[in-house]
Amino acid sequence: MADEYRMLIAGEWSGSQSGATFEATSPSTGELIGTLPEGTRGDVRRAVAAAADARRDRRFAGHRRRR
Repeated sequence: MADEYRMLIAGEWSGSQSGATFEATSPSTGELIGTLPEGTRGDVRRAVAAAADARRDRRFAGHRRRR
């Protein structure tokens, strides 16, 4: 049986807002790797908003971007 994967958004594991999933297979063997959530635009918006919130979090204020 293949694994079922979820997306990590805002520190929580979740499926797609639509509930849709797809099966991922190995390109070399054709074997089923797992079932993944089919992300939507809404999922992307939630992830981007969570990243922006994390960037503003005071706990990370001293960290600098890598160059």
